[in-house]
Amino acid sequence: MSGGKHYGFLEVEVIPSGTDDYEVIMTPRYVFPLMDETGVATGEYEQRQYDNVVTILVGR
Repeated sequence: MSGGKHYGFLEVEVIPSGTDDYEVIMTPRYVFPLMDETGVATGEYEQRQYDNVVTILVGR
């Protein structure tokens, strides 16, 4: 229950800002299985986010 299996992925959001400029936000997330009080997986999951979000500003 303290660690368990979780499956990570990277959410990438690209936001246009003007003609040639844009912002890229990269957010690492993971899906975490929920457990009941006995430690058995319930079949439900919740999405969690790691703290290290990276933002990049791209422009001319």
